[in-house]
Amino acid sequence: MTEHSYSSPAAAGQAPTPPVPAGARRSLLASGLLSLITGGLLLTLLGFWSSLALDLPPAAAGRALLLYGCLCLLVLLGLPGHLPLARFGPANGITLLRGIAACWLAALIGQDLATPLDALPAAVAAFALLLDACDGWAARRGGWATAFGARFDMECDAFFLAVIAALAVDQGRLGPWVLLAGALRYLFVAAGWRWSWLRGPLAPRWSRKAAYAIMAAVLVASLVPDLPGPLAGSAAALALALLAGSFLRDVRALRRRAAAGDET
Repeated sequence: MTEHSYSSPAAAGQAPTPPVPAGARRSLLASGLLSLITGGLLLTLLGFWSSLALDLPPAAAGRALLLYGCLCLLVLLGLPGHLPLARFGPANGITLLRGIAACWLAALIGQDLATPLDALPAAVAAFALLLDACDGWAARRGGWATAFGARFDMECDAFFLAVIAALAVDQGRLGPWVLLAGALRYLFVAAGWRWSWLRGPLAPRWSRKAAYAIMAAVLVASLVPDLPGPLAGSAAALALALLAGSFLRDVRALRRRAAAGDET
């Protein structure tokens, strides 16, 4: 998860957007569409394989594609924020791959996997979590960092957390209370519609990123079939407390800033 606001890309630390070269918009749209279509084909192949190897019903594969379609729509709406870069770029490609993994994992909710394939969700989720450490690095190293990339990364983080929390509950690994981990960011954004001061930028904070990483890692670990239930529950409760505390800290910081602005 990148160090920026939960609700606004304004805190991503991006410099003012330079003039957009002629044709850059068309090139970026073409590059983005090519990446999204490729991702859709990959997810379709995964769905076909899942129906054969995992006996996944067509409705489950259709759910994954529907979620991916929503992801594509959000990408296309936000893509102008990637300008003046004229290519979708490898960093966004890695983030897109994480989104595809989350869509596929969402298709497994409500499905029973036979041994030894019951360990597959944990393996795929672990792979997606490892990719989370790569997209930001690739963006910074290759000069691909943009407001769009930061926001895209953040949305995939939130979606991934919500999916693996729901999957852990569905598989009986954790209680329904852990769904709060996936809902916190969306509740924060919804509250920002009511209280505008919650939409303000947030200063970079390492502990915010750490809280997300710990929560995601614990949820991924909880999907491992042989992990003792009490251990998974205790670790998830502690991780959820850390994540909720991180959100509360940001709320207090934004509230103090809004109060200071009212006094001036």
